[in-house]
Amino acid sequence: MSKHFSPDEMRCKCDRIQCDALPEVSPRLLDRLEIVRDLYGRPMSVRSGLRCGYWNALSGGVKESEHVMGEAVDIACETAQDRYELLTAGVRAFHRIGIGRTFLHFGCGEGHPPRVAWLYGPA
Repeated sequence: MSKHFSPDEMRCKCDRIQCDALPEVSPRLLDRLEIVRDLYGRPMSVRSGLRCGYWNALSGGVKESEHVMGEAVDIACETAQDRYELLTAGVRAFHRIGIGRTFLHFGCGEGHPPRVAWLYGPA
C-alpha cells in the first residue's frame, strides 16, 4: 500500500462477510499520511480507516463520511504531547482535521468543506 501503512490496518473493522467497504483508501490519503508520518518521525497507529456503511453508522460517523469514501483516517494519540505533534504535522498535509481525546481525524475528501477543524465529544 505505502511505505508505512498496510492494507490490513486500513481495512474496515466490521469483520462481516457482507462488508461492502471499498477495497483500499485513496492514493491521495496515503500520500498525505506519508507526509505526516515523515514530519511526526515515528510510527502512527491507525484506529479507523475504511468503513462500510454499517460500521460507519455503528461508529457514530456522519452519513457522507470520508471514511466510507476512503478519504479519511483516525490516528491514535494518547497524550497531549502526541496530539500536539500529530496536529502540527497534520495541518501541513490535510485540510480537514477532527480532534478527539484519543485520536485525530485526518481527511482529504474533495466533496467536503476544506480548511476546517472540529472537536469530538463533550467540551
